[in-house]
Order: sequence, then structure tokens, then C-alpha cells
Amino acid sequence: MKSQKRILAVGAALAIATTLGACSGGTNPGTAVESLGVRYTETDVTQAADQLTQVLGQNVQRDNVVAVLAVSQAYFTVGEELGMTAQSEEVSSMVEQVLVETGTDPETLSQASSDMLSALVLAQMISPAIQESPEVGAQLEEMMLPPNTVINPRYAQFDPERGLVPAAPFGDVISESAVG
Repeated sequence: MKSQKRILAVGAALAIATTLGACSGGTNPGTAVESLGVRYTETDVTQAADQLTQVLGQNVQRDNVVAVLAVSQAYFTVGEELGMTAQSEEVSSMVEQVLVETGTDPETLSQASSDMLSALVLAQMISPAIQESPEVGAQLEEMMLPPNTVINPRYAQFDPERGLVPAAPFGDVISESAVG
């Protein structure tokens, strides 16, 4: 009985995904998020979610990956203006430390996974500058808004008042384990 419910739930999710899959709301077909000219595909997001689930030891959902990738390029740009880059020794060593602790070979990480980890580290590093300077925060926010950043609506939309607003999960966004 439970497996039959699961099959029906997965089938319904696939039907919704197929119906809505073509609705990419301003992004190129197959694009999950595009930020400041850098495009991450659905495949990139899935691969990053799988890799980061292993690296971090906790379930990383695709919508979480999209949320971080949506802001990553903005953090890279603002960080660079503040003299901190994703390629800097400090950021690289912090990312490498996480990978060593989890036994992950950095060469096996996809670009999206690497960008996501670097953006998370960089965000922590530039957080004091954002708190000290409203201009830096405003610049960062502007880069996260359309047309600079476009998120496939099946994941989320950016609202200036509320920030990133998650969409109701479609079957192709949630993991199979979440279906039960």
C-alpha cells in the first residue's frame, strides 16, 4: 500500500514537472539560475546538490543550491571590489579544509559545487563590510535583482521586500526521499 502511494505521488510529481517544465520564466531552456552572465543548468544544480550532500553530510536540496548560486556571482563581484576574491588564498584554504575534512577530492567537484562553497565562505568574509556600509549591502542587493539575476520560477523568485521567496515545490525540484 505504501509503495503504491509512493508510485502515485512520484507519478503525479512527474506529471506536474512535465507540464511545467517548459515554463522557465525568462531563463533559457534548461537553466535553473543565471546571475550576472553566469548560467547554471538544471544538470549543474542536480550535480551540486548530490556532491554537496556528500561533502556536508546532510541532505542538500536543489532549491537550496539555486538560492546560493543566485547570489554567488554578486558576492564574487562585491568581494572583488573589497579586495577579497573567490580565488584568494584565504577562501581557497577554507574550502580546501572542508574538502579535506570530508575526504573529498577537489578535482571531482563540479564548477557549481565549487562556486557554491566559495560563495558561502566569501559571504562570511564580507559580512562585516556589508554591516558597516549600507552602500555595499545595496550594491549586493541590486546585483541579485532581475535583470542581473534570473531564477527559474520553479525554484524561487526574488522579492525586494522579503528576499528570496521559495516556490511551491514541483516534483522535479524536491528529492525522491522527501516524497516518502
